[in-house]
Amino acid sequence: MDNLKDPKVFHLAYIPDSIKLRDEANWIATALINHIDRNMIEYIYLAGLTGSGKTVTVRYLTNKMKEYAKEKGIELPIFYIPCYVYNSYSALRVITDSPQGTSWSLLVERAIKKISGKKTVVILDDIDKLSDTRFYRPKWATDDPCYTDRCAPKRRPSKPPLVKAIPEILYLLFENTDASVIFISDAPLWLETLDPDFIGTYMPERLFFPPYTSADLYSILKQRAELGLHSYDEKGLEYIANFVARFYHGNAGIAIRALYYAGSKNKWEKEEIERFFRLSQSIEKA
Repeated sequence: MDNLKDPKVFHLAYIPDSIKLRDEANWIATALINHIDRNMIEYIYLAGLTGSGKTVTVRYLTNKMKEYAKEKGIELPIFYIPCYVYNSYSALRVITDSPQGTSWSLLVERAIKKISGKKTVVILDDIDKLSDTRFYRPKWATDDPCYTDRCAPKRRPSKPPLVKAIPEILYLLFENTDASVIFISDAPLWLETLDPDFIGTYMPERLFFPPYTSADLYSILKQRAELGLHSYDEKGLEYIANFVARFYHGNAGIAIRALYYAGSKNKWEKEEIERFFRLSQSIEKA
C-alpha cells in the first residue's frame, strides 16, 4: 500500500495553513499591519542560512495579511520575485504584467504608475543571486585622503574597495514607489556590500533567522507527516530531526526531503534514513 496521503506537502514550495512562527516573525507581521493600517512604508532585510524558514514564513505571513486586508475592504497586491531566476527586467515584467521585449523605460513607467500611492508588498527572494547587480568604486573612496598620492605608500591601498551598486529593482522600489519591500538572502552580510549611503538613507529593518534546532525540525516534520502520510514512526522523525540539526545546519528542506524518502517507503530504520543522506550527498557532488 502506498503510504503517501498527500505528496504536495513535501514540496519545498508548499505553504502550510499553520506554521510555528519564530519570535522574529512578529517584526514582519507588525510591519505588514503598519503598512495596511497606517500606510507606513516598510523595508525588511531577512537573512539566514538555507532552510531556516525565511521564505515559508514570509509567504505565510503575507498570505494572512492579504486576508486581513480583504476583511477591511483593502486590496493588497503581493508580488513574489525569486531572484535566482529573475533579473530586474523580468521582475518588472511580472509586476507590470508586460510582454517580453517591453523597453526598460516603459516598464519603469508602468511600475511606478501601478505601485505608487497604493498599498503593495514586494518580496525579493534570494536577492543576493540577482544577476544584474553591478560593482563600482564609490566616490568617497577616491576622495578619501588615504587614496591620494600625498599619503604614505604604507597607508595607501593599491586600489579603492569595490562596492556593489544597488540592484535596479531595489533602487526603483525604494526611490519611486510606496511599496513595502521584504528582501531575503542566504548571505547574512550581503547588505553590507551595498552602497552605504543608500542603505543608510532607507535603513531597512535587519532580521536574522538562526538555524532550526532538532526540536524545531521535529515539530515541522510531525506536521508534514500527519498531513502527507498514512502512517509514520515518531522515532524516525526524531532521528531525522537530530541528524539534520547536527550535520546539515538545521536545514528544514533537507529534513523534509528525508521525511518524504522514508515516508514514501514507510521505512524508518536508521540505516534506511542514513542511506538517503548518503544518496543526497552523491547527487549534490555530481
